[in-house]
Amino acid sequence: MSYVEELFDVRNRVYILTGGGGVLAGAIGEG
Repeated sequence: MSYVEELFDVRNRVYILTGGGGVLAGAIGEG
């Protein structure tokens, strides 16, 4: 698994756990 795939996998888990807030905040944080 590549770094990017692993990053998205973790982000998807955070998305599920937070109901979407974590991913949205992450996307904003990355600009």
